[in-house]
Amino acid sequence: MLMMIENHLSNEDYHTKYLEYFSATFGKKSWLEGLNHARNSHVNLSAEIKEIGDGVHAAVLEEEKDLLRRGTNRRGTKEWKQLEEEAYLDGKILLKDSTYDEVMLMAKSLQDNTACAQFLNHPERVNESSIFVEHPVGVKMRCRPDLYIERGGIICDVKTCQSVVPKKFLRDAMQLGYPIQAAWYKTCLELAGMQVSQFHFLCVQKSQPYTSQLYTVSADMMQWGIQQVNKIILSINEAQETDTWPNSWPDQVMMDLPAYLKGDEEI
Repeated sequence: MLMMIENHLSNEDYHTKYLEYFSATFGKKSWLEGLNHARNSHVNLSAEIKEIGDGVHAAVLEEEKDLLRRGTNRRGTKEWKQLEEEAYLDGKILLKDSTYDEVMLMAKSLQDNTACAQFLNHPERVNESSIFVEHPVGVKMRCRPDLYIERGGIICDVKTCQSVVPKKFLRDAMQLGYPIQAAWYKTCLELAGMQVSQFHFLCVQKSQPYTSQLYTVSADMMQWGIQQVNKIILSINEAQETDTWPNSWPDQVMMDLPAYLKGDEEI
């Protein structure tokens, strides 16, 4: 069975050079919207959202590399383009002036949170390894855990969120397919011979007060996620064999009255 672990692969190479391997993002999209959308749609993040995500990851996972540079508050200007070119040539991440300050506050929040900091600063942590495996049915899979600690089999993923309030986050996590991501990572690592006993999301809110929160995937949720991933892998395998990538819904869908309206009195 094919298996490869790369500890020094750049994020750009991971996302552009191994497209024959299906990622957790593909798995989440398949679960949420079906194989057709997972295969043919494109993720179009705004520059600001990408900057915040990339910035926080660089600040807490690669602090020693000093990757972040402060830019101006206006993209598209001559000054911005010059700073952007210099940052690219130096392998740095250019952030808007205001975004830089926000990212630093989010990074500090994560480090000030004892539950999150214990993993971010763990002496045995390995950050951003790239895992490539082949599932027993023949589907190639990949993942890139933000942080892995072999002792204890711990995976951590850093998330910048709209809200870390439990009631809101747990709802958003399902809508974004986070349990599928956790199960996909666990499946990949275990196929690579790596133990996985815990999966944590290290979350920080993208707006004031920039609250951080540790969320741990329960055994029940992980087991449910693995069942979904297994179904996704089988559907990918079938799609590859038949070259048919369907949607996840039938050709005809009945528009029924939502449950929350069925008890309403007539006006």
